[in-house]
Amino acid sequence: MSSEKPISAKEKLEAQIKSADMTEDMQQEAIDVASEGMSKFSIEKDIAQYIKKTASEPTHLA
Repeated sequence: MSSEKPISAKEKLEAQIKSADMTEDMQQEAIDVASEGMSKFSIEKDIAQYIKKTASEPTHLA
């Protein structure tokens, strides 16, 4: 069991793409969505849920 703890102000999260089969525009959109999620939420599970929901929208990452 992992304990979900809020990310403290000291911890700086940064979105990065290590490997992708996407265009540069799609990669930038993915970074933007991830950055939005990290600024809105402090729990990793919530950030991931935001990214998944936002990326599933027809206007994002398509």
